[in-house]
Amino acid sequence: MTVALQAVLAATGAARATDISATFFGHRLEIQQGDDGRTLRIDDVDLLKNWYLGIDEVAIVGGIPVIIGTSSNGGNACAGAPFVVSFPEIGRPRIDGPLDTCWGTDHRLTKNGVEFFSSPVPGRDGERWEWTLADAFTKEASTPFQPDRAKGWAQLRERTATHPSDILDYGEIATRIYQLLGPDKDRVVSILTGVGTASFDGDWFIGQACLPHSCGIEEGIVVASLADKDVFLAWKPEDQRIVVRPPVAQWPDRAKSALRDWAKKWK
Repeated sequence: MTVALQAVLAATGAARATDISATFFGHRLEIQQGDDGRTLRIDDVDLLKNWYLGIDEVAIVGGIPVIIGTSSNGGNACAGAPFVVSFPEIGRPRIDGPLDTCWGTDHRLTKNGVEFFSSPVPGRDGERWEWTLADAFTKEASTPFQPDRAKGWAQLRERTATHPSDILDYGEIATRIYQLLGPDKDRVVSILTGVGTASFDGDWFIGQACLPHSCGIEEGIVVASLADKDVFLAWKPEDQRIVVRPPVAQWPDRAKSALRDWAKKWK
């Protein structure tokens, strides 16, 4: 990368927010803000338009210069998706992507391309793609999520969990949750991994979440007792009564109190 190019990227905060006009590998690249978003233009040819466009990295892979960037429509429903601009020795610059994914991705450079990946999380496998000049983006095998079997009730006492889905990464606790859910596992996990928050109240972990775009319609609550090493769950399916596991008669008073407070919105 030239000194001039390094200066451009540094001055624009990694080229994420400010308009850009610079020469990359002998081609004039611009990212300009307009009334309806930002436009990526190379040699006066519009290649990509979205509400947000930014440059994450400039590199040489397999002897080919590339620019790795992110495109987003500016909403909070999906994370930005990556794209790659390549500069082959013969022909005009090419653009591949953005990837059709709603989840945030990281990337690493390989010998002949770029690997893009999202981390597996509860309720969703990790995704992987390989980009090469010859084949553009190729979807690779997904990486299934697996709870951390080395984590359990002792580690929950570290109190680093801040979302209901976080405790699904604690192997010992996840096992108990899945036992309680039985055939409802997939449905409830999709709720617990949605928009939510969690906190500790003494020796109680209390987390609430809702299905994306369905808050107030499909929601769930998970209460975990660090002292008793037990978990209590409830969820509200759309247009149905609240489901409770285990039966509410088996819930301790503190868990019942959290359940009542959570359920008030449907009365």
